[in-house]
Amino acid sequence: MNDRPRAILLFYFLMLALASPSVFAQAKEPFHPDWLARDVQVAEILKKALVPTKDNAKELVSALQASQVDEDREIGFGGHRWYLATYGGYASCWSNIVSFNNRLALVDVQCPFKENWPLVKKQILQVWGGLAKVTSDGIAYRYSNPQALADLKKSVEAGLGNKPVPGNLGAYRESVDTLNAPQEKFDFGERCYFAAESPKGRSAITTLVEAKQWDLIRALLSSPNPEGRVYAAEALLNYSKGGGNLTKEDKASIEAIRSLKIPINTCGGCIVSERLSGELL
Repeated sequence: MNDRPRAILLFYFLMLALASPSVFAQAKEPFHPDWLARDVQVAEILKKALVPTKDNAKELVSALQASQVDEDREIGFGGHRWYLATYGGYASCWSNIVSFNNRLALVDVQCPFKENWPLVKKQILQVWGGLAKVTSDGIAYRYSNPQALADLKKSVEAGLGNKPVPGNLGAYRESVDTLNAPQEKFDFGERCYFAAESPKGRSAITTLVEAKQWDLIRALLSSPNPEGRVYAAEALLNYSKGGGNLTKEDKASIEAIRSLKIPINTCGGCIVSERLSGELL
């Protein structure tokens, strides 16, 4: 057997192994002090805006000095939701904000630095101190006003009917929480986006439908999430078409949802748009 090809191959592997550290060192992204300085500046902006947390939601949104606003929309019945970013150097900090009649109800801030977290961790934590939660790759800050969230829920129930969510949700908690949370951002549709995937809301309602959890779905007709309640209404209408029984209250809630003039985020394939619930149901 000729061992020469094997010897040559081993020689090349050895040379590659010896060369790799220097090659990777050359390819490594250099440290950017100006990026870090911007991240520290953003941390100071966020801390000043959030601590102490403002009750006036619009004042908070202004104080966050957003670089990008992905969402600024009415969610109905006095509710409003923002989703915005404040650009840093190594990371952008995203803020998800819900208000009721301009009273801050919830704010969730995420600053994911990913693989650059070790480079900036010390300086960022010096700004925040112990006020922010440290995650595996950055920081997070969350504030909620239970009274404002409860008032938003009561306002929705006054318009769409009072169907309380049962306390013991068991295996269905994640699905119900997704569809019932005013801060959750997802589209109404089926095979969506480039990969023809199901939006988060579609996956959640499918879980409940397949388990025949009709009472849970009825409770979601008064969800403070616009897309969540449309998913619930659609599921019950399909249930009725298949021979299921809808109560007078169910039908009244569905008709009320149909009449709302709140744009619903929809998707179909790669097209994302807004439509009214009356067009969707």
